[in-house]
Formats: sequence, C-alpha cells, structure tokens
Amino acid sequence: SSLFGSRRAYVFINEWTFEPLNKAYNATFELHWQETFRGEWADLSGQLLVRSNGTLGTFTFERGSEHAEEKWNDRIVGDILELKPLFPNLMPETDPTRGDEEPSRQ
Repeated sequence: SSLFGSRRAYVFINEWTFEPLNKAYNATFELHWQETFRGEWADLSGQLLVRSNGTLGTFTFERGSEHAEEKWNDRIVGDILELKPLFPNLMPETDPTRGDEEPSRQ
C-alpha cells in the first residue's frame, strides 16, 4: 500500500439476478485497483450472493491477477468470504428462547 492507501479503484457489476424463491441476489463483480499513481493495476472477479434483507452474504473469489491473488490469500482463507449483514441497523433482535435459527456472522 502507498502512504495514502489505494489511489484508484473501479467496480463493475457485470450481471445480476434476483432469485425470488430464495429471496436472494446473485451478482458477478469485477474490481480493479491501482495502489500507487503510476503503479501496476490489479484486478479480481467473483460472485456475490446475498439475501434480499442483506443477510447470509458471501463473496466467492473466481479469478484475479497475480497481485490480487496474493492480496486475497494474505487476508482470506479459501475462496469464499462470508459477509456481515449489509444492513445491520435493520436487523431484528433475535430471541434465543423463541428458537430463532438465523446464525449471526462476525
């Protein structure tokens, strides 16, 4: 990383679908970034799956440049990153005595 962090980044959503039966979104993303002003560009792509209420999200790494793969492997174990709820302020309080089954993610 440079002194000021990443300088340029672009995100592309190549396609997305909504699965009504599962109430979930499925999107293919590309991320391109340059850590220094004239540095080499890195890129990665993958699949985002998330419920419509923002829970149970995962990002699956599919491919990346050599630099992007190194960064991913330094920070993430495996190809799947489990995400925290996307809208934490909208999450209902769960009551363990009621038998709420939704697992919490850290």
